Amino acid sequence: MPEGASLDEREDGSVAITGAKGEFLGGFNAPWAKTAQGGAVPTCYEVEGNTLVQEVDHRALPESVHPVVADPWLGRDLMYQPWVMQDPRGYVINVDPTYNLESWRPWVKWSRQAWPARCNP
Repeated sequence: MPEGASLDEREDGSVAITGAKGEFLGGFNAPWAKTAQGGAVPTCYEVEGNTLVQEVDHRALPESVHPVVADPWLGRDLMYQPWVMQDPRGYVINVDPTYNLESWRPWVKWSRQAWPARCNP
């Protein structure tokens, strides 16, 4: 993690990576774990300083439901398909959010910025 960054737990179980100035750097979606038959397994994250640990409570499950799968998702590339439009003020770069950006919407600051036209794309 960058110097000054922190892991911040959210009420929904997800964890945000926040920069030294409070900016959103990325995050982990809420944890999940499933049995071989697709049943949910209790799981949660524990933040220990700058370390994120996913705990999966599989010990009480019968052997017949193993293996158990858990796959935390780290989101950094939250936008895709950029395109550029010319605006009277300059160029406007547009992007589409990924599916996972929707869960981070409260953390992401949206803005519209036009840059002066300095060259032709």
